Amino acid sequence: DVWKAPSQTGREVHIHVGPDSVEDFKAHLAELSLYKDTIAIDTREMIDNQDRCCHGNSDFDNCYHTLDEIHKEMYRLRSDHPSLASVVELGKSYEGRNMLGITVEIKQSRRKVKGLIFIACGIHAREWISPATCMYLIHQILNFSDRDEEIANMTKTFEWFFLPVFNVDGYEFTHKEDRLWRKNRRVFDSSLPADCIGVDLNRNFNNSKWGSDLNSHDTCSEQFSGESPFSEIESFNVAKYLTDRRSDLIAFFDFHSYGQLWMSPWGWREDRPSDYDEMKTLMRAATDAIYKTSGKNYIYDPTSGNSIDYTYDKLGVVHSYCVELRPGEEDRQGFFASACEIIQTGREILVAFRAITPILAKQTETVDKAIFRIRKNKRKKWKRREKNRRRKERNDDSNTG
Repeated sequence: DVWKAPSQTGREVHIHVGPDSVEDFKAHLAELSLYKDTIAIDTREMIDNQDRCCHGNSDFDNCYHTLDEIHKEMYRLRSDHPSLASVVELGKSYEGRNMLGITVEIKQSRRKVKGLIFIACGIHAREWISPATCMYLIHQILNFSDRDEEIANMTKTFEWFFLPVFNVDGYEFTHKEDRLWRKNRRVFDSSLPADCIGVDLNRNFNNSKWGSDLNSHDTCSEQFSGESPFSEIESFNVAKYLTDRRSDLIAFFDFHSYGQLWMSPWGWREDRPSDYDEMKTLMRAATDAIYKTSGKNYIYDPTSGNSIDYTYDKLGVVHSYCVELRPGEEDRQGFFASACEIIQTGREILVAFRAITPILAKQTETVDKAIFRIRKNKRKKWKRREKNRRRKERNDDSNTG
């Protein structure tokens, strides 16, 4: 199980090996003259020692939470901030759980078209820091929108949609059964081993190179991409919402862990997209802001994921990014980031969003005009269809008479 592939030449590779295969794996590394650079870590010990809360502090953003706790908190926030927050049901998961998102915005005039920023968290079940960061951002934006000018401007300028837990079934499974589970929980063949359950939802999106990875067709692979694009109800539900809001969508962020990377399309081509200079400007602003605030170095470069290739390739969303959160590879915590890192990680990302909001805002005037033009054209087409329909009815009545 490859936990982290190298983002660049010379970077670390993190591979999880079962206890029965450790010696064979070491021997294979020795044959490749790599063992001298290998550091072994006992993941069972890391799982057993991971605290759910930071030093016993039970404040929400100091703890990792179950799906039910996260959803209850979302409804509480909606009740506490009825003019700012709305809970959105995207649909049900494979096992029947609700996929809940929350929108945050300061309502403007009805004639004002606002760009939509969609933030997806927890698509890979074991990456707990991702949903926790999402919830931190929601709390900060809601709690400080009336006293922090920059945050107020963020919510006046854009509609923010947060999906704290994309992979609801898998996330629940990590809390009850297997802390390292990655995929969703769809069963294809009950006679297969337990590892052969599920699909990598990040690789189930419909982009131009869906299923091109050799591992993507192996049901038992951690990278299994499913039977077809959007074969999984979870990715289908999200794609339907994004497609329905396509004319409003100005940016898409997919939060993962780990490695401290800020990445853009493409994940399946060596060349960079034609909009890369625009992407690079935003990524540099975000990563520079993080470094100035916390000293953490986030590297920006193209990604190997699929959700952002879909939003860029199929939906035309230029600002589509995959963000690999803390910890960094040098910390060697892997997917077991301490609960004490939740607030620190959230602060970094909020600082980044403060920095990139003005960059995205420059596009809103153009987006407004484009959206109004699209809606105006739709109204014209509807009126034309209605006119033709009424003309046809009159002709039919005349012929009948």
